[in-house]
Amino acid sequence: MSRELFDFLADSPLFGDVEALATSPGAMQAELERYCAHAAEVFPAISESLISHKDRLNVFLETSPGVDPPFQLLKRAAIYHDGIILDDPLFRSLPDNNPSSIVTAKYLGYRAPSLSPISVIEAVNFMRALTPLVAVGIVHFVPLTGLRSINREIAFRFSPALFAEGIPPALLGWFHQKAKVHSLKRGKSGWYTRKGDPLELTRGILTLVSGLFAVCRP
Repeated sequence: MSRELFDFLADSPLFGDVEALATSPGAMQAELERYCAHAAEVFPAISESLISHKDRLNVFLETSPGVDPPFQLLKRAAIYHDGIILDDPLFRSLPDNNPSSIVTAKYLGYRAPSLSPISVIEAVNFMRALTPLVAVGIVHFVPLTGLRSINREIAFRFSPALFAEGIPPALLGWFHQKAKVHSLKRGKSGWYTRKGDPLELTRGILTLVSGLFAVCRP
């Protein structure tokens, strides 16, 4: 089923003349996004084809950190296994344009994620070199990196009342009636509180709930 990916790439500028495409980062990123969308679409069929052949012995070679396995290792693996599964390196080349990642990078003083044409060229050359093994069904490229990345925003939520507004009013009122909070201070032998001490900002608190339990939070 990796042939579907290569059928797409055969008609794509990525395999046509990637060096020329690299002169226009915008066009390269657009074509890379088009390829990734296609790969995500055919991923269920790719995974199903690998799972359905239970009589085949496949091996997965880790490439996610960005280090592709050497060809000698691939040759040895092909001798002892029916198939070799590799993470699609083109997905690793696509920058993370998630708005949260961009804002975080800017806040921390890092450079915003950007496309590296050199990484794309290296990924294309690696996949081109393995075309014969893909054609005979030994090597299978699977877009694992892209599918496990975050493609949607994760909300940041803040509550000045520490989300007390989500507690039912009846339960919150009961807790206010039953609970008493005391400030804890650190002494030579540990944390302590004294009857009559005023409630003040401190590193620890003691919460007593009448008739139930005590909670100590240093």
